[in-house]
Amino acid sequence: MTSKLLGPMITHLSQTLADALVRKDTKTAKQVEKVLRNPRRLERDLIALEKIQKGEMAPIAEGDLIPGKEIAKTMEENQLVNQNVNGGKGWDEDTIKHVKDNDFRQSEEKVQDLIDYDPALKDYIKSNPADNESLQSADMSKTVIEPIILGADGLVKDGYKRINAMAKAGLGESKIKVLAGESSNFPSISLSANADDVVLERMGGFVENLRTLVDDSVNTKMKTLNATNVSTTFPPIERTGAANILKTATTLENGDSVLDETLMTGLAVDILKVFKDNTGGKEGGRVFKQGDQQYLAPKNMNKLQEDIGNAAERRILAKIEKTKGVSEKDLKRTMKREDKSALASGLITMARGNFGNNRDVVSLPENVFGPANLKRPSLISEKKVYTKNDKGITQKELLLTTSDFYNDWYRTPSIKRNIKGSNGKRWIDLFEGPIDPTLPAVRPHGKWKVVDGKIVETPIGLLPEDFLAGRDRSKYSLSTYDPEVLNILNKTAVGVDPELYAGWKFLSNEGFFKDNGMTNVQFNKTLEKSGLEDHEMGLVMNYFKDIASAKANHIAQENAERLKEGIPPLTRLEEVNAFKPKVNKVRKDITDAYKEASLDAKEGTKGGKIDNIVEDLLDIYGTLPVARDVQQSQRSVRKRLIKEIERRFNLQDNAEVHTLYKFDYRGRVYSIDPSGANVQTGGFVRHMFRFPKELGIDITYGDPSFLRIVDDLVLFEDFPMGGAQIGKSKSSGLERNAYWKINEKKYLKRAKEILEVFEEGKNNKEIFKQYKNKAKWLRNRKDAGPYMSALLEIGRIRRAYDTPSKQNELFEQGTTLGKAIQTDYSPVTSGVMSVETPSRQAYRSTFALEFDAPQSGSQHILAQYGNTEGLFKTSVFTETEGKKRLLSSDELADLHAGVPPESIAPDLYADISVDYDDFFQVVLADLRATDPAKAQAFEEATKAFMKSGRNITKPIVMKIPYGAGFDGLKAGLFEQLTSRNRLQLKEAGIDPTELMNVHWSAMESALKKGLKTQFEFREWMRAYGKIYENAPMETGVARKPLLVNSPSGGVSDFTIYATSVESLRGKINPKRVPDIEVKSSTRRESKGKGLGMRDVKVFEDVQYTDTGITALGPNDIKTKKAYQKAIEKGKAPKDLGLLAVDGKMLQEGPFGVQEQKNMYGALAPNATHNIDAGFLQKLVIAADKIGIPVMVVHDAFFIRPTDIDAFRKLSGEIFKDLHNGYNLRKEMIDSLHEATGIPVTTIIKKIEADLADKMPDLASDAIEGSRSGYYIDRTKAENITKLSQDGGPIENIGFDDMFSPKGDDIKERSTTRGDDITMDNVIRGG
Repeated sequence: MTSKLLGPMITHLSQTLADALVRKDTKTAKQVEKVLRNPRRLERDLIALEKIQKGEMAPIAEGDLIPGKEIAKTMEENQLVNQNVNGGKGWDEDTIKHVKDNDFRQSEEKVQDLIDYDPALKDYIKSNPADNESLQSADMSKTVIEPIILGADGLVKDGYKRINAMAKAGLGESKIKVLAGESSNFPSISLSANADDVVLERMGGFVENLRTLVDDSVNTKMKTLNATNVSTTFPPIERTGAANILKTATTLENGDSVLDETLMTGLAVDILKVFKDNTGGKEGGRVFKQGDQQYLAPKNMNKLQEDIGNAAERRILAKIEKTKGVSEKDLKRTMKREDKSALASGLITMARGNFGNNRDVVSLPENVFGPANLKRPSLISEKKVYTKNDKGITQKELLLTTSDFYNDWYRTPSIKRNIKGSNGKRWIDLFEGPIDPTLPAVRPHGKWKVVDGKIVETPIGLLPEDFLAGRDRSKYSLSTYDPEVLNILNKTAVGVDPELYAGWKFLSNEGFFKDNGMTNVQFNKTLEKSGLEDHEMGLVMNYFKDIASAKANHIAQENAERLKEGIPPLTRLEEVNAFKPKVNKVRKDITDAYKEASLDAKEGTKGGKIDNIVEDLLDIYGTLPVARDVQQSQRSVRKRLIKEIERRFNLQDNAEVHTLYKFDYRGRVYSIDPSGANVQTGGFVRHMFRFPKELGIDITYGDPSFLRIVDDLVLFEDFPMGGAQIGKSKSSGLERNAYWKINEKKYLKRAKEILEVFEEGKNNKEIFKQYKNKAKWLRNRKDAGPYMSALLEIGRIRRAYDTPSKQNELFEQGTTLGKAIQTDYSPVTSGVMSVETPSRQAYRSTFALEFDAPQSGSQHILAQYGNTEGLFKTSVFTETEGKKRLLSSDELADLHAGVPPESIAPDLYADISVDYDDFFQVVLADLRATDPAKAQAFEEATKAFMKSGRNITKPIVMKIPYGAGFDGLKAGLFEQLTSRNRLQLKEAGIDPTELMNVHWSAMESALKKGLKTQFEFREWMRAYGKIYENAPMETGVARKPLLVNSPSGGVSDFTIYATSVESLRGKINPKRVPDIEVKSSTRRESKGKGLGMRDVKVFEDVQYTDTGITALGPNDIKTKKAYQKAIEKGKAPKDLGLLAVDGKMLQEGPFGVQEQKNMYGALAPNATHNIDAGFLQKLVIAADKIGIPVMVVHDAFFIRPTDIDAFRKLSGEIFKDLHNGYNLRKEMIDSLHEATGIPVTTIIKKIEADLADKMPDLASDAIEGSRSGYYIDRTKAENITKLSQDGGPIENIGFDDMFSPKGDDIKERSTTRGDDITMDNVIRGG
C-alpha cells in the first residue's frame, strides 16, 4: 500500500531542494534533504495515518498506560537527591504539571527523530558539549533503565544530556527507549501528535477528487439562475466553469498539462492558508467601529475568492515557468479577474466538500476508548450567519475559517507558554506557494506608465485594472492621474528599526499598547468591569425570551393567514427580516401588533426607580461580543504584522523593501500591501519604519536635526515632568526646548535604559521579561509609538556622541564597545557645542519624523475661499515665534542653534470647544431661571460623564469639511455617553436625551459661529448636486459622467453608479464533494428487458456561486421597480434611459435615499479629497526633485530630520501655488456644464439662489457671481494686489511686511520676531 500523498510530496520536495540549491538557500536545502533522506519513514507515516482513518490500525500503540502522576513523583524525588537532574537546572513547575496531566506508554524512537522534532533540544545540542562521562556511557543509553520522557506535545522533557551524548557519539540513528505522552506515541516523532489527525489523508482526497472533476469536465458552464434579473450592463449570463478554467489555465500550447498532484496539493494548501488567516484584522475585511476603535471583521466570500484566486494563479504560473523555463520578465498574469473568481469559488466548494465534517464514518471495533463509529473532525469551520449590510438589512453569509482541530494540529507546541499543538505547520510549509509579486520586495517592482489616459505599462504582478483602488467603486471610474508620484514612492525603500520592533513585539504581547489588544487576563478583567450585573442580566434574558416569543407568535399569525389564503409561508430569511423597515413581508396589522408587544417587553424596573432601562442594558450586553471581535482583530493584526516584518528581515538585514502604490478615484494614494506593515497602518507600528541605510544622514547630539527629534519626543509626552504644559497647542518650540533643558538628564537616562534593554532583548527575551515590571511608565501612553521611537534615537545619538572616534567606527560595524564607555549622560548645552569637535561623533540615522497637516480638509476649503482668519486658525499662516516680545540672548542663540522656531500651534478644535463651553453656560443660565435644580443636575452630570475641551469637539469638527450633516454630527455628540452612563443618569433621575439635546444646542451654535465657510462649502455642494440630479428632467437630455480636473493635472470622476450583486452558479458532481450533504430523490428505472423495474437513488449536483458587482441599467427589473412610483407621479421619465449615464443608473433618487450614501452626499468629501490628494502629489514630486525622500499617509508625511526645514518651506510654497492656481468651484461648474449642457451663467445663478435661501448673506448675495466662486482667478495681473478674501493671492492677508522677516541683530539683542508671518506650518510635527 502506498499513500496517495507520497508521490506528489516527494516530487515537490525534490523540486524544492533543486530550487534551493540554485538559489544557494542552504537552510531550506538542508531541511528538505533530511526529509528526503528517509522516504521509507515518510511513506510509513503517511500509510499509517491512512490505516488509522480506515480502522485498520489502532491510533494508540500497544502497551500499558503509565499514569503521569507516578512519573512526576519520581522526577521530583530524583531532583531532591540528584543535583544534575535536567542538566543541573532541575524541573520547573510547568514541566512537572505537564507530566502529571498526561499518561505515558513505553516505546522506542530514533535519537535523530527526537532532535529533528524538538527545536529547543536541537539548540541545546548545538551550544552544549557532551562531557566525558556522558560520552563514555552514550552507547549504553539505549538500554538504560530510565527512559527518555517525551511530552504529549512531542517534546523531550527529560534526557537532554543523554541525547546530547548519543548525538555527539554518532549514534543519531540508534533507537532509545522513551516514555511517550499518549498523544505523541505513534509511530515516529515525525508525525508526533498528528497520529490520529486526518489532515494529510484528507488533502490526498481533495487532490484525487479535483483530478477526477477536471478530467470529467466537458465545457462546464456557470449560469445565472434567472436571466431576467441580470443587468444589461452585466453581459455574461453564462461563463466557463471552475473545472474548465483550471484545465485551460494549466494546459500548455502543445497540449501538455502541468496539473499534477503536486500542483493540486499546493492549491489545497493555499485554500487552507487563506481560511486560516480569516480570523479578522486582515485587509479586505469589513470595517466596524466600537467607540473610538475600529476593527476588521473576517472576510466575506468575495474577498476569500479574490485571495484564493490570486494564490492559485501564482502557483499555476510558477508551475508553467518551471516546466517551460520562461523567464520571470516574460511571465504575465493570464487569467481574467472573473475567471480567477469563478475558479476560486469552485475550489472553495471543493474544500468544503473534502475538508468538512466527513459523512463517511469509519467503523472501529467496540472498545473502551470510545464509540464504534469514528466521525473524522473537520479541517474547516463554516457558519451561515446573518449579518447586516450597510443599509441595515439582514443578509445570510457564509463565513469560513479553519477549525479548532486544524488550528491545534497546525500550531507549534510550547510547554512554557502552555500552547498545545502538533507542529502541522511543518507539513504545510513544505508546499509553500510562490510569493505574491505585489508584496513589498527588496527591489522596485517596475513603473506605472500612462499615455493619453491609458495605462500602457504596469509594475510586476499588477494589471491596468489595479491602478485604482476599490473594486466596486473604481470598476466604472474614468479617473486618471499621472503615476509619477506612485513610481517615486515605490523607488524609495523603507526599513524597520530592529530594536524598536523587538521591544514592540514583546511589550505588545504583554498588552502594553492599546491598539495591539490586551492579554487574555487583561481582557477578561475588562469584560467583567464593563459587563452586566447578575440582576441586570436577568432582565436582559427575560427580554430576550419575551421578544422571541412575541416574534414567533406574530410570525405564526402571518403564516396562518397565508395558509388560509393559499400563499406560501415566510421563508427563513423573510422570518429573520420580519418587522424590519423596507424588507418586512408581514402584513401591517400583525406588524403593528408586534411593535406594541416589543415596546411592552422593553419596559423594566431597577429597584423600582426607573422604567425603560432594557434598551440601555441591551446596548451594554451588545458591546461584549463586539469587544471580543475588537480584541481578536487587534491580536490578529499584530500577528500579521510580525509575520510580514520578520519575512522582511529574512530578505534583507535592515528589512528594507519597496512597496507598490495605487490611486483611488479621487487621486488619493494607497499602498498595495495586504500585510499592512507600512506607515499607512495606524497606531504604534507606523513609527517603526525607517528610511534605507543608503539615505541615512549624520546627526550629532545638540545639532538642529537632533533638536527636531527632541521636539517630537516632547510633543508626544503624555505625562510631562513637573506637570508642564508642553503640547503643540500650548507651547512654542522655544518653550518645549526650555522644558527639555530642565529635564534633559532624566530623559537621557530613560533613553539609555530602553536602548540597552531593547538591543539585548532583541536576542534574549529574558531581558524583556526582567524589564517588564520596570516598564510601567510605558503603559497607557496614547502616543507610545512616536514617543519610544524618538527616545531610542536620542539614546543612539547620545551614545555615538560619547564614543571616541575609533571605537565609534567599531560600533558602526556592529560591536558594542560604545556601551563600555562610562558616562553619566550629562546634558549638552544646545547652541554651544561644536559639531566639529574631534572626540564627538555623529550617528548615521535613518530616522523618520512625522509631520502632518492640521485640519487639512478645513485648510484647503478655507484657502479656496480666501478666509484669512480661518487660515490662521488652521496653521496655514502663523507667527514665526508666536509672541510679540523681545527675545532674550539665550533664546536667540537657541534659535540660531536650530531649536524649532514654531509658534504655539493654532487649534481649531480648541477654539470651537471654547465657544461650545460658552454657549453651554448660556443655555444653563436660561435653564436656571426656570428650573435651577435641573440646571444643577445637568452641570454635575456633564462634569461626571462628558469629555472636555478639544476631545469632545475634534471628532465632530473634523467631519464637517467632508460634508457631514447635522443629524450625523448630533449622533456623534450623543456617543459621548456610554450605555452605562445613560443608565446611571436615569438612576439619578436625569433624562439622558434631554441632557444631550441641551449639549447639542450649544454645540450647534459653536459650529455655526466658528465654521461658517465650511458649512457654506457643504451647502454649495448640495446646490451643485441638485442641478446635476435634476438636469435630465429639465433639459430632456441625458447626462455625461461628472469629470472634474484635479489640481495635480489628472481627472477625478465624481460619478457614482447604482450597483447590484449578480450571481452565476456552477455545478459539481456530489461524489467529488463527499462532505457536503445533498438532497436525493428516488426514481424508477428498468433493470433490463424483461427484468422489471428498480428504484435508483439520485443525488442533486452541488452548486457553487460567483458574485459580481454590476451597475444597474435603465431596463433592469430592479431599476423599473425602484422608479415605479416616481414615474407614476411624473417625477421620473417613462424612458429611464434619460436618467442613465453611459447606460448606467446613478446612485440617486430611489437608489440614494440617504444623503451620506448617495452620489450628491459624497460630493463634498470627494471634492475635498481631490484637493488634498493633489497637494500630496505635487509635494512628493517637488520633494523628489530636490532630493528629499518621503513616506506618505494622505495628509501626513514622514521625512528625515535634516530635511524638515526645507520640506516645510516647500509645503508652504506648494500649498500657496496650488490654491492660487486652482479654483475648485470653477472646475466643478465647468464640469457640470460639460456633463449637462446647462450654460455656466445658469449654473451660477442656481447655486447662488440656493445659497441665498439656505445661508443668506446680504453683502455677498448683492454681488452677482460672488458666492459661486466661479470668477476667482488669483493669478490675474489685476488681482495681484487684492486681498485673498477679495480674489487676490492667498498670501495677501492684509498685514504690512508679512513675508519679510526682520533680520536678527544678535549683538544688539533686539528683535520683534513675533510680527513675522510664515506659511512653513502648513504641516507640523506632533
